[in-house]
Amino acid sequence: PAVRQTIAERMEATFGALGRHMPPGTTWSTPIGGYGLWVELPTGVRSETIYLRAGERGVLVSPGSLFVGTGDDPGAIRLSISRTAPTVIEEGIRILGEVIATELSAPRSGKTVLSETPQHL
Repeated sequence: PAVRQTIAERMEATFGALGRHMPPGTTWSTPIGGYGLWVELPTGVRSETIYLRAGERGVLVSPGSLFVGTGDDPGAIRLSISRTAPTVIEEGIRILGEVIATELSAPRSGKTVLSETPQHL
């Protein structure tokens, strides 16, 4: 029960922060259990780019290309909040929102930024 309560509090903090900090065009799943969720990025924003840019600022996300099995970039990322305190979630999602907004205004090259076989630790 304590673990469920902790995860529920972290997920609630995540949803609140997403609502406050994500730019228009960003949507996210609302899982009924677990500690991960899928965030769909605005059109044209690549998950691999967000993975790299957010990582440069200390925010770790998983690029959606790791989950689709085709090598394509689905324009979505996976967030995992299992070990992250609500205050850290708020700050991380604030930074993530800034990174996504910056990418929305950046010119597009269409190039893949990760290798053919990306490694995510």
